[in-house]
Amino acid sequence: MKKARYPKPNKSAFDKCIDFLAQRDHSELELREKLFDRSFSEEEIEAAIEKLHDRNYLLAPEVLAEKVASAQSRRGKGNRYIQNYLKKKGLPEHQIDLDLEVEQAFELVRKKHKCEPPYAYDLKIKIQRFLANRGYSYEVIQKLVHHNDQSFEGF
Repeated sequence: MKKARYPKPNKSAFDKCIDFLAQRDHSELELREKLFDRSFSEEEIEAAIEKLHDRNYLLAPEVLAEKVASAQSRRGKGNRYIQNYLKKKGLPEHQIDLDLEVEQAFELVRKKHKCEPPYAYDLKIKIQRFLANRGYSYEVIQKLVHHNDQSFEGF
């Protein structure tokens, strides 16, 4: 196991969880990791999590996954990035509509490069790299970059 990073606080594990939840919603896994980092014992952590569940202070994992995915999507992140982020937080997968993801990618490219399709070859390479780094799938990138229709009525 990891070594604790912080000295044990004066507050109880439950009070510390309340402090964390006051800042933003956390998954159960996140709370466990933060409490462990602050030198709480497994028994204290388990009791605090149980108390949170009893009082309904934790959001259901599916609801929290939806909320987190929506926030990441607004920040311009692709589905691949979002799925990895949710997995790291101990939350279930949340799928984003492919058409919505293509639309978001198009808007990101339009804002960043201030141009419309068709794209020049060197710009296509930059766009592919930009979108891949933001977690967009190969399918979305190819749909956007190699779209031959100049009208882009679907966007």
